Amino acid sequence: MQSADFTYHPSGDIVAGSGGRRQQGGHADFTVYSQIRFPLEKAPAFAHSQSFAKRKPGAAIDTYPWQDNFCEARSFEVGQCASGYGHQGQDIRPGACPADSKDGCDPKQQAVVAVRDSIVIRSAQQQAATLQVNTRTEHVRFRYMHMNPSVMDADGLLNGRRVSEGEKIGVVSNYLDHPNGTSRHLHFDVQLFTRDGWLWVNPYTTLVSAYERLIRGRGREIGPEPGLAAAVAHALPDDVLHRIDTQEGGGN
Repeated sequence: MQSADFTYHPSGDIVAGSGGRRQQGGHADFTVYSQIRFPLEKAPAFAHSQSFAKRKPGAAIDTYPWQDNFCEARSFEVGQCASGYGHQGQDIRPGACPADSKDGCDPKQQAVVAVRDSIVIRSAQQQAATLQVNTRTEHVRFRYMHMNPSVMDADGLLNGRRVSEGEKIGVVSNYLDHPNGTSRHLHFDVQLFTRDGWLWVNPYTTLVSAYERLIRGRGREIGPEPGLAAAVAHALPDDVLHRIDTQEGGGN
């Protein structure tokens, strides 16, 4: 069943001008890297850049459609991005509490949950919490940022703790070196273990898939922003382009 509301830009379609030098575009990656539970407890949730959203006239970060921000200009090493640097993950904001809410919704207490049964990698006072999955067939990490470290310490979200998929591990906050250091959102990223060590991969499509399961409806992809379609298409392998052309021809 298709959702009446959920829309999203395709992977790789970042905010125009947010990619840094030479108008670098995003990295189109349509892989679902792991079958995960969405990291926020409840819908609606909105995936948008927290740094470059204002570059879009009339943009709102608490509405659909979602937009990828994996390769927007940052100083972090990201091998998949054209410059070798990027954001490493995706910013996500929870929706506002409904005006007629009857479940005690508190805008400052919107829950963040574990996306998989996993083991916590985190020391006291660290700003990031990483959940690691190690099985015979899968080695993957999920990192959460901007939750208050003192609250995570008090809750025992520390190295070696086992958490279950869907278990509450914190609330969406605005911590970056100190309270109010950033906007209120969750930064979420995915790393895979490879021959060359841990590799940052674009979590956007993985999150789209997880969100569709949360809302029990398929989202609707809307075309790239004007001027970006060619850049996104150029980033896709020929076999992927062929599959897209075939699907469009079949009316899917």
